[in-house]
Amino acid sequence: MNRILLLCLVLIFAASLSAQPFDTLSLSQAVDAALQSQPLMRSAGIHVNLAEKRIDEARTGHLPVIRLGETLTRGNNPVFVFGSLLEQGRFGPQNFSLSALNNPDAVTNLRSVISANLPLFDGMKTSLHVDEARIARNQATQEKGFTEQRIRFEVVKNYFGVLVAQANYEVASEAVHTAEADLTRTKDRLDAGLAVESDRLAAQVQLAEFMQQQIEAEGNLATAFVALNVSTGASAQARFDLTNGLVKKVFPLARPDELIDRALLHRADYAEAKAGIELSERQLTEKRSDFLPELNLFGSVGASGRNLASGSSDYAVGATVTFDLLDPGRASRVAQAQLEQSLAKSERDRLKNQITVEVTGAYYRYRSAVQQLEVAEATMVQAAEALRIVQDRYEAGLTTITDLLRAETALVRARMNVTSAVQAEYVGYANLLLSVGELNDVQAFESKKS
Repeated sequence: MNRILLLCLVLIFAASLSAQPFDTLSLSQAVDAALQSQPLMRSAGIHVNLAEKRIDEARTGHLPVIRLGETLTRGNNPVFVFGSLLEQGRFGPQNFSLSALNNPDAVTNLRSVISANLPLFDGMKTSLHVDEARIARNQATQEKGFTEQRIRFEVVKNYFGVLVAQANYEVASEAVHTAEADLTRTKDRLDAGLAVESDRLAAQVQLAEFMQQQIEAEGNLATAFVALNVSTGASAQARFDLTNGLVKKVFPLARPDELIDRALLHRADYAEAKAGIELSERQLTEKRSDFLPELNLFGSVGASGRNLASGSSDYAVGATVTFDLLDPGRASRVAQAQLEQSLAKSERDRLKNQITVEVTGAYYRYRSAVQQLEVAEATMVQAAEALRIVQDRYEAGLTTITDLLRAETALVRARMNVTSAVQAEYVGYANLLLSVGELNDVQAFESKKS
């Protein structure tokens, strides 16, 4: 008895859990979650940070380099002994003897040196490196923005994919209920002698087909939820109550030529291509700077002795100017940089043509989706009216059940086509904004459930 009671309690608890409402999820919340959880966003952020660090590294070219060196040497080489004794301040008259000069005793020299080198002019290489690093940072920032837009597009597609799958599942479930009612009614008519056995078999076939559609729709819904969950970083098995409605909307639409102009202004990849030209110009200038001299200041402070507690100190300061009189590879490096600049310009022109095609294609695909939605809605209205007429005729005995089942199937198909067409309109407009580089938010796609 206790086991039965415990089992009942477990079943009641499980039922209460299943009856709890799902967490709600709006389109904006889904996008925010995706932007925070997507590995692509983390990678894009790391690339921006790396570019910032490279700017800091390039700026250090203007700063002095200071080194500390410690050298411990012991030997009896006459030149080494002579110089070490001078450095240590221990050279005396006794060291001028021929035996001391030619066959000196071994000495130990511990030399400590602090040296500094400051580039005053390096042919503008450091400034050019800073400019190149800044351009690379801007490219990384542009790429991060484009990554955000691509993630928004994926979330829009997956979010409304779930709404379509839910709507289709509801339509399929209603179709199953209708088919079950048809089968019951057909059996009653068969018992009353108003129908034949083939009518019952036709109703059973209709029910089986609708049940198959329901099973398929249920699988599509589960798959759509997994796609949405993965894109937002949620658990694959999570379920949400989506607050946005799948309703027909009118989106603002500009002319194709205007959209192309906006794309050339806002597309991140086109901005990167233009930055590539700017970068190639800096690199060409850098190669040409090899023809310029370099000027450096240097200085050092040193101490030499037998150990750390003895010896003498010295210092040296100076400047160096270097100029390469002959560098056979210099002209070739400049020519390579010029060719790379030409390649960068060619890539920009190629990308401009590609953007023109992409924006134009996205524009007409969206226009086609709008027109298909209008056709689908009109077809659904016609299918509903046709079903009403056939139902009346069937009840009056003026038509067969085959016509009735055919009309019901047509309405189910028409309703599913409408939901798919609405999604195609949403996704088509999101793809158009992505191709223009203006998918910066999802406010245009948000609407409450009716």
